[in-house]
Amino acid sequence: MLLSLPANILLGFHATTAVEYAEGFRKALTLSPEETLAMRQRARKSSERFTDKGFADKWLQNAEKLVALQIQRASI
Repeated sequence: MLLSLPANILLGFHATTAVEYAEGFRKALTLSPEETLAMRQRARKSSERFTDKGFADKWLQNAEKLVALQIQRASI
């Protein structure tokens, strides 16, 4: 199974069985240097959502939505 971005751009590989692991290794080892670099860059960017800053930013975004909903409901 492949992990992909919305435009079906490869981000990495996911496997749960020995066959899937073997297939993932085969695919990873046959990528061109350009594809490998691009995948690494996408994965690095994707991992930023797990930083303290990424978490805090998302937390504030969602808290603002909740506050807006609460204000909207209070004015009805």
